[in-house]
Amino acid sequence: MQKQLESMVEKASIDDVMRVLLASRKQELHQLWSTCSHLVSKSGLTPEVLAKHLPIDVVAKIEEEEEAEKQGSAADLKWLQRKVFLLRKQSCLFNKWGTPQQEASFP
Repeated sequence: MQKQLESMVEKASIDDVMRVLLASRKQELHQLWSTCSHLVSKSGLTPEVLAKHLPIDVVAKIEEEEEAEKQGSAADLKWLQRKVFLLRKQSCLFNKWGTPQQEASFP
């Protein structure tokens, strides 16, 4: 049932999403809340505009989730950059045939 509602919400207007968000909160439908809050967060509406349509505690929760998502994305990017760096460093140690390169020796 929640999956069907989630599918419907993803196609709905932002006004309808906010209504479903409030209803899912009252009914304790956590997955539907998560979907709706994500859609509201991604709508681009400012917290001030959201506060005109939603209770302030709901707006605060959406802002918290958005901030946590940003921090998670930043950590993922940093991890990926480190992985690429290490792979490049490793590839410099081997020649095109996959055998270790000899260090240059100077007379």
